[in-house]
Amino acid sequence: MPDQFHDITILHPEEDFLDDWLVRTCELIDKYQPKILYFDWWIQNLAFKPYLRKLATYYYNRAVEWGIEVAIDYRYDAFPMGTAILDIERGQTDQIRPDSWRRPPHSGRDWKMNSLQAQL
Repeated sequence: MPDQFHDITILHPEEDFLDDWLVRTCELIDKYQPKILYFDWWIQNLAFKPYLRKLATYYYNRAVEWGIEVAIDYRYDAFPMGTAILDIERGQTDQIRPDSWRRPPHSGRDWKMNSLQAQL
């Protein structure tokens, strides 16, 4: 059985969802002018490809208007090499990469809230 969460050819979101996702993300960009947009997973799905191009174009052009440097962090192969920063979580590359990438620090614990944290 294929891994449905990482297989970029299945689980296509509906066009209405993608349109709404793009509009909402652009609204967040305009409202908060973030220096980094971070996307974890699932945007590497093939259905997102034309929307990611529109989003990146919008975000980078707005940054030029604001006069600030910005970046998009992503995982897997959501963006073409050189257009955003690859996030290599809990891993490493098997070769020297010519583009920008990052490996976020990891505390050694799972990414979840435990019962003690919930009580605070």
